[in-house]
Amino acid sequence: KGLGRPPRANTDVRAAALAVSYPLSGSRFRIDPDIPAEFQTMPLRALVTTLVPAIDWYVDGRRLASVAFPYEARWPIAAGEHVIEARFPRAFIRSRPVCISVR
Repeated sequence: KGLGRPPRANTDVRAAALAVSYPLSGSRFRIDPDIPAEFQTMPLRALVTTLVPAIDWYVDGRRLASVAFPYEARWPIAAGEHVIEARFPRAFIRSRPVCISVR
């Protein structure tokens, strides 16, 4: 599937780095009125430097999903301004917030 190799395993999650790789901050998206809403989702992708069991995805401060490698989730898009973050469960490590707009 072109996912590449998983990150190296490390038992110390504090040594890991986490970043949202898609979408990019400042991106703008449009809802297509001709496609049913349940089929309009956006992939959320992260770069993780250390293999961890799972990461949590948050949209607008609410937990969307907990996912294992390749750490991708799908978000049902909604109109408005949104903030997306990836976080390590049970650790105080999170990505920089990504701000996007959906019209």
